[in-house]
Amino acid sequence: MTFAVRPEKLRIAQNLDDAMQQNRATGRVLQSVYGGSSITYKVNCNEQVVTVFEQNREAQPVGLGEQVTLSWSPQHSIVVEV
Repeated sequence: MTFAVRPEKLRIAQNLDDAMQQNRATGRVLQSVYGGSSITYKVNCNEQVVTVFEQNREAQPVGLGEQVTLSWSPQHSIVVEV
């Protein structure tokens, strides 16, 4: 199954305990772009590059190469291909 999740619906955490929501994936931060009010991350998850958009008001910046857990609510998953 292939699914999509909008970048702003993903949460990024360095600690698995901080990843409270049900769906999870782990990966390493490839890129971090500070955009004033937000940070956009590129994360390598099983050879797939995933984009995460995080508002700065909640952000705890994550460094390049850091192992992270991405999490999201099940209702934010959209099936693209079965």
